[in-house]
Amino acid sequence: MKKIIYLLAILMIGCSPEAEQETQAFECPGLFEPSNAVGTLDAPFQGDILIDQSKQAGVTSKSRLWEGRVIPVYFDERYEGTPQKDSVYKAFKEFESIGFSFVEYSEIPIDADVVYIKWSGIAISYVGRKGGEQELYLPVFWNTFYDATLHELGHLVGLWHPHNTPRQKEWLSVNRDNIQADKLSFFEVYDTENFEYGDAYDIYSVMNYSSYAYAIDTSIPTMTLKDGTLFEGQSRLTDADKLSIDRMYNCLNQ
Repeated sequence: MKKIIYLLAILMIGCSPEAEQETQAFECPGLFEPSNAVGTLDAPFQGDILIDQSKQAGVTSKSRLWEGRVIPVYFDERYEGTPQKDSVYKAFKEFESIGFSFVEYSEIPIDADVVYIKWSGIAISYVGRKGGEQELYLPVFWNTFYDATLHELGHLVGLWHPHNTPRQKEWLSVNRDNIQADKLSFFEVYDTENFEYGDAYDIYSVMNYSSYAYAIDTSIPTMTLKDGTLFEGQSRLTDADKLSIDRMYNCLNQ
């Protein structure tokens, strides 16, 4: 079985005393990057993740944090004056509510961290901070643009897909017979130590796939809860998303 440690890295302020107490009681696992994973623009890991192969070996999870909760961004000029840019700003506010700030540049800075937000037909991101210039591809023509933007921003701050954790076996039914053959790897379960908050699977997490993701027959779901409950893309960070994020941040800074 493959080994991956899920990084859920974001900086959060103003958490409740209950959340702080729970996080402090949590035993933090070791922190690593996925080993031997490949994620390119032509063949993204798990469908929407880029992996920097040159820096993968020996990279610590803490190095993937955005220092001071500040994410520098530069928009493709085609966003100017569009409703898509307004939607990105709206998505920024979800993460600003938990301590992030997005600093917009009018030019790409030299030799500095910056996220180049691409005008695109696809949804792909690195997980966390790569270092230097990194691309964030947003699907400007999708009717689910806002939800997809939230999901990719989740990757940008350090979140992975929850259905690839061992919780899949306990909570989910995956219909592999209805998954497109070249997408089956997107549903693999990895032996992970992760920072998900709570005992139940959070079907409302912004990082979930839709129940019909990558279906051959689009009238039949590829993934549900074991009781048949369906789930779709969401338009906000859940409380569990935020508490998972806070747990990881506290662990990274012990």
